[in-house]
Amino acid sequence: MQTLYNIVTYNHQHYPALTEEKDRKVVEKLIAKLQHLENEILPVTAGTINISPTGNMFIHNYPPALHRKINLV
Repeated sequence: MQTLYNIVTYNHQHYPALTEEKDRKVVEKLIAKLQHLENEILPVTAGTINISPTGNMFIHNYPPALHRKINLV
């Protein structure tokens, strides 16, 4: 089953691959903020959200309206 943990990556690594606690916390905080959009995000199978080590968020392959919603969290 697809979850936000499959969508959100940190430095292009999925949550289970993260070894640093601080990196895991960054992903957990973003996922908590995205919970209210989960039903819109998950159906977009090509969509990705990546957090860089600098804290920037890169959102790809979402419709423009959803992209704006994600970007506002």
